[in-house]
Amino acid sequence: METNNTTFNWPLYMSIIDEILEAHSIAQVFRTCAKVSELLNFKRTCIQSRCNDNINILTTENCKGKKCDSCSRGIHYPLGFGYVLKGRRKDPLNSFEKENLERIKEIIAVKYSDSHDNLTDLLTRSTFSALTKDYLTNKKAMVSMLMLDIDHFKSINDTYGHEAGDKVLREFSSTMEKLVRSTDLVARWGGEEFAIFLPGCDKECGAIIAEKIRSAIEDIIVTYDSTDIDITVSIGHSYTDTTDNINLDNFLKTADDALYQAKNNGRNQIISFEHEKQN
Repeated sequence: METNNTTFNWPLYMSIIDEILEAHSIAQVFRTCAKVSELLNFKRTCIQSRCNDNINILTTENCKGKKCDSCSRGIHYPLGFGYVLKGRRKDPLNSFEKENLERIKEIIAVKYSDSHDNLTDLLTRSTFSALTKDYLTNKKAMVSMLMLDIDHFKSINDTYGHEAGDKVLREFSSTMEKLVRSTDLVARWGGEEFAIFLPGCDKECGAIIAEKIRSAIEDIIVTYDSTDIDITVSIGHSYTDTTDNINLDNFLKTADDALYQAKNNGRNQIISFEHEKQN
């Protein structure tokens, strides 16, 4: 699915491609690059395996879906930019192969930039919504949603300046990301507000993750220009035991209503609401 590519660790794959570009032994090229191609869901180019010891890269213009010239066992892969390795080879990548890897890096960089907030490196609101809608449509599971708001953030900007506020946003985001699971989706919703989708997570699970975040944020100190800034976060938590008949906007509103109550109750706390499904 098109939306799946945004959850993958693109910076990690870019670093792997850098390693391949510098490598003299290419045993892992197929596994790495074919996976990148599959995740990017390319349709413009394709690759074809051959039964010699070379890595073959074919663009759309050159690929005719041919069998291997020597044994007719080649397989055509409509995955996109990529490599198929039959056996091993010891010689370095040639200039054509390097050029294609560089093109992969460029496309990954654009994909990543389009789907992630440039300040916090979290998912954008639109990407988060698309991924979450896809999950709610195709999976049947218990789920939780967290809406988070940094307490008194406007006061931080007014007192210490916007650069200090940006540092708070980055450190808040970094701390939060370390405390969620690899399957969770984390987005900057707007300004100082954030959203976390927790698939397969019931009321207790969501409350535990929310408290881990709340407690960790309360403990961190952001230092800017020799000044220590304390921050706290208010969290609204919505949950349901099944994704049947769940509308994303309504599910988010339940979490947002819980967040509103957490802020009205004095901030730096978590309020949980069970989501009422629409029939």
